[in-house]
Amino acid sequence: MFFWKRNKKKQEFVETRLGVFKKTQGGNNTNRMLYEAPVTWEYSKLDTNVYIFLDAEDPEAEKKGLQVLERILSEKELWDKKLKEYMADVNAEDDGLIHIWGSETDEEEPSPVTKEEFVSKLDLGSIRIHEDLSIEFAFPVDDMFTDHGMVVSVSENFEIEDCCLEG
Repeated sequence: MFFWKRNKKKQEFVETRLGVFKKTQGGNNTNRMLYEAPVTWEYSKLDTNVYIFLDAEDPEAEKKGLQVLERILSEKELWDKKLKEYMADVNAEDDGLIHIWGSETDEEEPSPVTKEEFVSKLDLGSIRIHEDLSIEFAFPVDDMFTDHGMVVSVSENFEIEDCCLEG
């Protein structure tokens, strides 16, 4: 597992064509950089953040990472729909319903929800772009699966690969 160790001495802000990013160099591997910034995701009620993990030794890393983000942002509506439908399909049982756990405050077991109800409860929390240009879209799902988030993994070729609970 990779843990990012923040080093305040090496933080700076970088202005790019996609906005201003906080740049942090360091972590467990000093050859890594992290770019982070809020992004506008109209389909989410949450504040959505992007995290781009870069190889500090690759002079093209910033350009490549920003190109991936630019493509995602230019196709937001498509990605939002595709990701949510994929999560609903993966989590649906044979009867077409999604059996949720509920939250800690639920006193009785919640009823299963339809794919449409499930999708309506999903809000994108963050986008993580990794050094190999693979992408993870993270959705907090505490209200459906106590203390968990759901992550959709996408390849560097922009193909959805997997969906799993995190937490």
